[in-house]
Formats: sequence, C-alpha cells, structure tokens
Amino acid sequence: MKINSNYQYNHNQNFTAIRIVKVSPQEFVQFNKNFKEFCRENILFKAESMEQALFLQHLSTLPQKENASFSWIINNATRHNLIDSDTIEKLPMCVFTGKDKMKLALYNLKNFIPNLMRVSRFGAEAQKENFPQHLRYAKALKQSADFDMPKFKKFLKKNNAKNITYDEFVNEVKEGKL
Repeated sequence: MKINSNYQYNHNQNFTAIRIVKVSPQEFVQFNKNFKEFCRENILFKAESMEQALFLQHLSTLPQKENASFSWIINNATRHNLIDSDTIEKLPMCVFTGKDKMKLALYNLKNFIPNLMRVSRFGAEAQKENFPQHLRYAKALKQSADFDMPKFKKFLKKNNAKNITYDEFVNEVKEGKL
C-alpha cells in the first residue's frame, strides 16, 4: 500500500485528539516515514500505553547490550512469558495531538514516582526469583505496565480517545483534521 504524502501540516491548528489506530508494524514505520513533520509535532507510539512502550523500547535495546540478535531476545522474552510471539503485530499506535499532548505529559508526571517505585520493587522481586539477569529490568517494566494498564485505559476513556483504522487515520491527517 503506497501512501501519497502530499501533506501540509498547519502549525496554527489547535485541534486536539487522541487516536488509537489499528496498525501493522510496517504501516507504523511507513507512516513515520511519510509524515515526519506530523510525527515531530505530536506524540506517537506503538503500544497500548506509555509504560508498555517503555518496556518494548527496553527490549529493543537489549540486542546491542547483550551482543545478541533481536529474534533471540524476543524468543527469550517469549519463553519467560514477558510477551506473546505475536504481541508486536497486534499493538495499536497511540497518537496524542494538540492539548492532549499536555494531558499525557501531566498523566506521566503524576505517575512517575509511583511507577519508579513499582519498577524498583518488581526488579527486586525478579532478582529474588533468579529471573535471567538480562531480562530482569524488562520484567519489572512489563509488570509495571500491566499494573498501570487499567488506569491508562481510564485516562484514554476520560479524554475521549477514538479507535480508528489506519486508513481513517491517514485521511484525518491528510485532511488536516488532526
């Protein structure tokens, strides 16, 4: 699917929105490539929450740290029940624009200390369990993300997040609705 990126982003627009977009990993990469300015101006991540995005980002840094392949890290995380083999395929893209970017920032600020303490506690528990050392922090991040998920979903509902398809989202962006 080729996307025409004849897109002019209007910096003066004050639209605000939260979109949860059903998207494949390839569509996510393609969107980031074709709509660079929109991506720079807004908050986008491919995960169900910011905490889950941090967990996935950490997993993506492990291959270099462990001198291993990404597939080995994913297989290892799957074997230790941190992710399902098709998790990455199913994740939505969350998009925050306008004033909703500030709402997300305030949400993250409010939850920073509790999340930090939770990650620390979960990390200590992983160490006591003799969980593989290279996955201990990932496990702590995952447990914290899972713990926080109901609160994040409540935040999305309160702020009128809209679930849409990838094509609907691209059309909204092209039409300047976001």
